[in-house]
Amino acid sequence: MNPPLSPLQPARLEAFEEGEGALKLALSGELTGPAVAPAWRQAQERLRSRPPRRLTVDVSAVPAADGAGVGLLVDLQRLAAQLGASFELRGAGRQVRGLLELY
Repeated sequence: MNPPLSPLQPARLEAFEEGEGALKLALSGELTGPAVAPAWRQAQERLRSRPPRRLTVDVSAVPAADGAGVGLLVDLQRLAAQLGASFELRGAGRQVRGLLELY
């Protein structure tokens, strides 16, 4: 018999103002499936309410992602460009980098 699946934990997002129009969004937890949705909404709301000039997305605390997680990262890059902000992705582990290379 297989062990029960652990409950889906939503990905977490923290926003840090870094001065001079810079914003860092730190994502943590698995960026998979429906667990991504709350962090995705929160990130979009934060970016639209006070658009930064520079956006850094830190994924060093993200152990794994799937297509939904990659979609979030690609959307944040797209939204930053739409808002006229530069974009930098930091801390992508091997699994996350491998998926991003596919997109």
